[in-house]
Amino acid sequence: MGRSFILARSFIVLLALYVSLCVIVLLVLDGLVGCIGGLILISYCYLSSVLVISDVF
Repeated sequence: MGRSFILARSFIVLLALYVSLCVIVLLVLDGLVGCIGGLILISYCYLSSVLVISDVF
């Protein structure tokens, strides 16, 4: 139980880092590309994180 809790916690930390990285890239691209590129990137980040979560669990 303790090991799976540590694994879940580290996974949540990794997911938070991944999402924050996506947001940073999104802000940079939003200045360059605009709203449409930002929306595409948001949906890509969301879908890939959902796929990672479903792959882990």
